[in-house]
Amino acid sequence: MLQIFPKLNLAQTQAKSDLRINNYFWKEFMDFYVPCLYMKAGYHHFSCILHGSLYFNLGKQFCVNCGVHIAPHTSLSLCNACYQTKDTAHLLCILKGAGAPYAKLCDLENPPCHDLYRIESFCKTEHIVYIGRFGSLFKVGVTRNSRKENSGIHSRFLDQGLDEAFIISQELTLPEAQRLEAKLSTLLRIPKWISFPEKVENIIKNAKMNDSSDKDAISAKMNSIRTMLTKFVPEEAVSHAIVDRAYMIGYIHTDCLEWISRPEQLEGEVVVAKGNVLITRLGSNYLVYDLAKLQGREILLGG
Repeated sequence: MLQIFPKLNLAQTQAKSDLRINNYFWKEFMDFYVPCLYMKAGYHHFSCILHGSLYFNLGKQFCVNCGVHIAPHTSLSLCNACYQTKDTAHLLCILKGAGAPYAKLCDLENPPCHDLYRIESFCKTEHIVYIGRFGSLFKVGVTRNSRKENSGIHSRFLDQGLDEAFIISQELTLPEAQRLEAKLSTLLRIPKWISFPEKVENIIKNAKMNDSSDKDAISAKMNSIRTMLTKFVPEEAVSHAIVDRAYMIGYIHTDCLEWISRPEQLEGEVVVAKGNVLITRLGSNYLVYDLAKLQGREILLGG
């Protein structure tokens, strides 16, 4: 079932063909979380819960900022004009390192972007560094400390499908947090990224492994990371967060998986939802979708 809030005038939207996926996110609902697509239709905004049986057709790719038609798999789902804006440069500072779009190290007192409002409202605000676990995989990351759900869980953990994380809170700015992130990644030999294929393969592997042995190995690894962390940061600056009441991990027949790199439909009954990974069951097959790759895709209503 496709659930859209608030109610949408389907006839009007279908005629304009302007219903498009802008992003995915996890929504707190009752006492648990559900994956959603954030969609736009003209000036209207909608949330679509990905739960139960899904079926809708996907059309062309559009820029998520201005809405012009773009080629499939365009970087950040942005057209060339929007990619050149200061807003995109700021996003690249987050993804690649402060000052990276300008090929300079960022000095917040004299930033290469010269965007003092952005510096004060974002870059100088408190950021945390975290070491997160996805199944039996680990990553180091950075996020704003204020970006949290009502439950107190950092939204970034849900976006990435993390099961738990060590959080380092030292009132760091964005550049300071990124420098600590790079240092910990090198010293602890933990990557800053977990790729989509790695996530799917880990879900499959965990579905086959013995639960008790897997939990023991993960617990030992977490204890080892906590011990090593205290050699580099004060113990009182480290806290632990468990992401519970989230994700859907149902039974999957791992020999019947089909990876959908450029889907024409999003269909089937949702059986696995974790971070940007969505797996649905369609007959005897299981379809694997990357929710992040749906950004900018048009939804064709009416079949």
